[in-house]
Amino acid sequence: MHKSISVEIGDDGIAKLVFDLPGEKVNKLTAEVMDQLNQSITALSADRSVRALIIMSGKNDNFIAGADIREIGSIRNETDSLEKTSHAHAIFNAIESLPFPVIAAIDGSCMGGGTELALACRWRIVSDSPSTKIGLPEVMLGIFPGFGGTVRLPRVVGLRNALLMILTGKTISGRKAHQFRFADRCFFAKDFMQKTESFARTISVQRTKVKKENFRFIRKFPIRFFDMIFGNMILAFSRRSVLKKTFGLYPAPLSAIEVIRSTYLNHDKNPFLTERKAFAKLAVSHAVKNMTELFFRTERIKKCSALMINEAMFNNHTPYRVHLAGKCSTRKAIEKIFLKNKIALVKNNSVFADCVLLTGKSTDWNKEKILSAAKYLSPDGIILVSTYPLLNLSDYNADLAGRSIGFRIVRPLLSPIAEIIPFRETDRSVVKTAMSIARKTRLLPIIEKTGSLTLCDSVFSAILDDADTLLANGLSKKEINRATALCGLIPGIFRITKTIGNSEAAALLSAYRRERSDIKFDEPLSLKVGDIAERIAKRIINESQYCYANSFLSEKEMIDTILVLAGLYPPYKGGPFTETRD
Repeated sequence: MHKSISVEIGDDGIAKLVFDLPGEKVNKLTAEVMDQLNQSITALSADRSVRALIIMSGKNDNFIAGADIREIGSIRNETDSLEKTSHAHAIFNAIESLPFPVIAAIDGSCMGGGTELALACRWRIVSDSPSTKIGLPEVMLGIFPGFGGTVRLPRVVGLRNALLMILTGKTISGRKAHQFRFADRCFFAKDFMQKTESFARTISVQRTKVKKENFRFIRKFPIRFFDMIFGNMILAFSRRSVLKKTFGLYPAPLSAIEVIRSTYLNHDKNPFLTERKAFAKLAVSHAVKNMTELFFRTERIKKCSALMINEAMFNNHTPYRVHLAGKCSTRKAIEKIFLKNKIALVKNNSVFADCVLLTGKSTDWNKEKILSAAKYLSPDGIILVSTYPLLNLSDYNADLAGRSIGFRIVRPLLSPIAEIIPFRETDRSVVKTAMSIARKTRLLPIIEKTGSLTLCDSVFSAILDDADTLLANGLSKKEINRATALCGLIPGIFRITKTIGNSEAAALLSAYRRERSDIKFDEPLSLKVGDIAERIAKRIINESQYCYANSFLSEKEMIDTILVLAGLYPPYKGGPFTETRD
């Protein structure tokens, strides 16, 4: 068994428990690591020379990434889940009950189970490093924190802050964690460990623990007082907000709210058992299996795309210069993506751009306008075509065709996908450059088959085509939005249309109907909301099968992953092919 945890005890009685999982970039709380942690805590509790304990990481920019997601996905039944969470609760409760102060020294990412371990410590100290991020992202996998986090977090940060972290899965910085009162201290990153050790020595020589504990209680008393009075109102508001955003299709946030109500507001006598039982019901669901599978598929795509990019290009930190050409509804969102990732926007031709991004409707472009936009290009610059539908420059200028490539940012600021479509004339180096730009803007680059419509364009247009048919048959946009949301397309097809622009969506729909003029979707038309949701789900599945048959992408799993990440299929279903398989 590889040793993932080491313990050192100094002459001053300050013990250090160091997580350092061999052969991994991040620390994970696997079953093996949890057993080692249990042994270490048992040994420390019996050692009378220990006056304080610092729990820390041996890895740069990482504390603990959380539980092993593979182990979560492998839970067989509720009994299996109860055993695993019961074991974790016993270990974390043992940490909480140690007879000396325990400090979680967080310098780097601290997620999921790592955050729950920190909550079991008496003190939490964070660094102000940009890499220090704290969160509970379990809701993204269809579950909620099951190692005691749902019970402990409201007691530490208050109800409103706890709900924000648990229900959204959002991360907070080290400084924000200190403001939230999750962290007791926030030290500079440059001398983080020296300050933490000094703090440990200070509290180890403290006369009585009661005095310090009373101080900590008084500091949090106003929050607890507020929660006891307005807690049920806050939970009711949170529940309404969750139902509005998810249409009740995702049970994890609602289950977390009920656990918090029972364990925090209603003073449940056995709060950890309540958390375990609620967690077990979620852990064995199809939604969790599909969402954990989706996580690993996404990670595989990231690794494959990174391998395809020339390392020298990918590691070059010189910012790209981009010129946006054309008018489109998403222009401001696209500009925000580039600026946020330190990519300069060229607005006049006094400076050459590394790439020109053509936007708007394809009908807005002609040879003269394309040549005018190309004047901004440096000698080795490329043209990213993001028009609706995609414009093949070989029809306008043969010289520019080899330097152009389709580059669709799917729902800017709302989706992490960039679809890359090489044209027949596109040079291979242009593909690598486009992928590198996608990665620099923190988008997931997906290479697809040459064509005027991308995979997401096709599926979106198919849904919009059906919605248009329903609209023509007397249904209101509100009813169609509700039906498509119940199908999993939250917040509804017409609201999704606004994120890319109505005129751009209309241009896509026209191109889609021209390309699919020989294909008819023969499904009986019913105007009931439930029937409409089922009809649209079938339409998406049919369009996905068409795209697979016509080699838009070579793998069904890849199509599933892209449609989920693009917000065109609900994550809990795993994708159209996964749903039909199940």
